[in-house]
Amino acid sequence: MSTAPAPVALGPLGDPEILATIGDEAIDTRDSGGFELDPEAQCLNALLWSPATTVTRIAEHLDETDFYRPDFAELYTVIARLARAGQAHTAALVAAQLQRTAGMRSDYLRRALLDVAIGDARAHDANHYALAVLSQSYRRGYIIAATRLSHIAETAGEDELFEQMCVLGRACHAARDRLHAATTALT
Repeated sequence: MSTAPAPVALGPLGDPEILATIGDEAIDTRDSGGFELDPEAQCLNALLWSPATTVTRIAEHLDETDFYRPDFAELYTVIARLARAGQAHTAALVAAQLQRTAGMRSDYLRRALLDVAIGDARAHDANHYALAVLSQSYRRGYIIAATRLSHIAETAGEDELFEQMCVLGRACHAARDRLHAATTALT
């Protein structure tokens, strides 16, 4: 009999080896295999090689919440922050920034950065990878909305059901508009 893995509790400093969750499904984020097919890893790799202007333009449409993996979200935040400040954002300089700001998590994040940095993405593909990350995030939004709607159906009062569904629908609509705007700007 197969059972889903139990989520790992975070320690007081946020244990870096955590499980991400969507609804009740737990996903182990510690597996570093398959980066060559992972748009998030390839996006980060391409951003490391991209000019600051490219990273800044992408950061107008993509944010850390679009990344499924928490470690990738944090790496993206550092890369975007450095680029917005007009600073170099190579892997070595991102690692140095992590060491200054991430405290005990820096070793974990530096390992994720090393995995990302050895990818084979090209800077000229950064826009395409960013759109792939945003597209995946958009689809996850529907999974999350469905899970929330199911929870609302079970727990909310009848007079709240329709409005709660509309709130979820408006959020999905806004995400669709955001994806369309990014597609127009980055292609």
